[in-house]
Amino acid sequence: MRRLLLSIIVFTLILTSCSFNSEDRILDKLEKHLDKYTGYKTELQMKTIMDDKENIYRMKESYTLGGKYRLEIIEPSESNGIIIEYDGDKIYIQHATIKESIELNSIKKFDQGLLIGRFLRKRDNIDYIEEKEIDNEKYYVFYNDVDEKNKYNTKQVIYLRKKDFKPYMLNILDSNNEPRVIIKYDNFEFTKD
Repeated sequence: MRRLLLSIIVFTLILTSCSFNSEDRILDKLEKHLDKYTGYKTELQMKTIMDDKENIYRMKESYTLGGKYRLEIIEPSESNGIIIEYDGDKIYIQHATIKESIELNSIKKFDQGLLIGRFLRKRDNIDYIEEKEIDNEKYYVFYNDVDEKNKYNTKQVIYLRKKDFKPYMLNILDSNNEPRVIIKYDNFEFTKD
């Protein structure tokens, strides 16, 4: 009986240590990969789901080292040409159609949960990592806690392609684990200086 109990304990410890090592290895590979780059640029489609109503946006997003983000809305057509830039402590919004812009200074807190760059630069909220296959492509799936939780925003789920760590999708889940925001990335490119 003791041998059986001891065997179960040893087996459990081995499995537990292997899972931690596996996640650590994934994070080490990701870190080494990201060290080669200073930013990214991508096109994306963002679907927001709120009370049986869905809205779809097409955007261009870019990030450069130091926390500088740029979003350009392409669709819907009434928002085409709106550019939002964030640079650490200020936001600049430009609306090309009406030829007006505004600059907001001293932004103390800006929720970057919808920006993949926040995760690529700072991976401190990872709950756990899985591997999944979608359409014959293998992905690492990162389940992340969010800083500012509410009933519409409790978990961030990020899919990175296993072979090159390029983002495929980012989901924001609500308190019922239902997606409220689904972002799919197209033409994602890491950039160097």
